Amino acid sequence: MTIWEYYVIKSVPTEETLKELGLQGWELVFMFPTGICYFKRPKLNNIAENNNNTSDKDAIRKTIEMYQ
Repeated sequence: MTIWEYYVIKSVPTEETLKELGLQGWELVFMFPTGICYFKRPKLNNIAENNNNTSDKDAIRKTIEMYQ
């Protein structure tokens, strides 16, 4: 079972911010016309636990690649 973590930006994000969040594994879920954005990604601790054969860094890298 995937456990999600969430992130909210309360103003219109710049393209630079969106690229950085994407590299960190965040996925834009919804953006209101006011610019408020909701993001989600699998909780990183959960990823490491589900990939017992790899290091935490490898598990995080695989997850980030999945979202690119």
